[in-house]
Amino acid sequence: MDPPNLLLLLLLTFASTINAQLLANYCGSTGNFTADSAYQTTLTNLLTSISTNSSLLNYGFFNASSAVSGTSQTLYVIGSCRGDLAAESCRTCLNTSASDIRRLCPLQKEAVLYSEFCNVRYSDASIFGIVKTEPSYTLSNTGNVASQVMYKLGREMEGMQREAAGSGSLRKYATKTMSDGSDTVYAMAQCTPDLTEEQCIECQKIIVGTFENCCVGRKGLRTLAPSCQFHFETYSFFSPVAEPLPPPPPPPPPPPPPPPPPDHLINFWVSALDKYSFAKKKVRSDSIFSAKEARVHVSIFGAWTWLIVSYHAEVEVRMSQEAAVHESWSSEEAFRQITPQIAA
Repeated sequence: MDPPNLLLLLLLTFASTINAQLLANYCGSTGNFTADSAYQTTLTNLLTSISTNSSLLNYGFFNASSAVSGTSQTLYVIGSCRGDLAAESCRTCLNTSASDIRRLCPLQKEAVLYSEFCNVRYSDASIFGIVKTEPSYTLSNTGNVASQVMYKLGREMEGMQREAAGSGSLRKYATKTMSDGSDTVYAMAQCTPDLTEEQCIECQKIIVGTFENCCVGRKGLRTLAPSCQFHFETYSFFSPVAEPLPPPPPPPPPPPPPPPPPDHLINFWVSALDKYSFAKKKVRSDSIFSAKEARVHVSIFGAWTWLIVSYHAEVEVRMSQEAAVHESWSSEEAFRQITPQIAA
């Protein structure tokens, strides 16, 4: 198989793997809207905008809101991807989940959908910057793991949650790998980045408390909530986080204007022009100077101007040459000083 075709097959396989991992969904009980209503149109437009607002997915988080035409209601949508998912894979996952949530909860005013790599939720009540831990789902792996490594997980859990909470306003995500020599546990904590650091820690404590009484010692476990999630396994399930490319730098500022000529040159030019004007006036007003004498005066002033400008140019050239010679001498001197040390 040709390399381009093989690459396409791998990409399609990965995309289909992302699309298929539906874990749980919840269709709210706060009320329904009418099919083909302004509410449904607004919801469809919001969910569809996930794929068109590409810049919002650089860090795996999407949020949007819109007023429902003809009503006093506003719809809110949040989509979040696992912290190690690349932007294009995140968009694929969210688009699939947005389609699934419309299919599974066709008329509900509130819904949540959890998949392996991303979550989507919407509501007619504000959900931005609010800790929401229900509805939550706990999924556990079969079998148990040694208590020593679980003890280490318990010790590291709070630090990992605080790391996720304090990792900035763009992505609240952290991972840990722990081992006791025979068993290894891989863990992940994540919050939606619209939460504050304190809200993220609060959310993590609530969801971790739900499995500490039921599932301690299991080989793997995950708890999913609208605002945060926690997950650990005895196999590696996450990848290194790829940071998005930074925006292009702004264009360089325009070059500064050339410096004005020195004051003494300005004064000379002013004086020369004054004397030139004086000579012309003398020729026109009286017979003190003949035309020939005036031309001689003007020629003298022009010659002085040329001489002074040439002198300044010559000085600058000589200064540049002396600086180059000095720099060359410094390099040769440094070489002569360091050569015996190298030879020794």
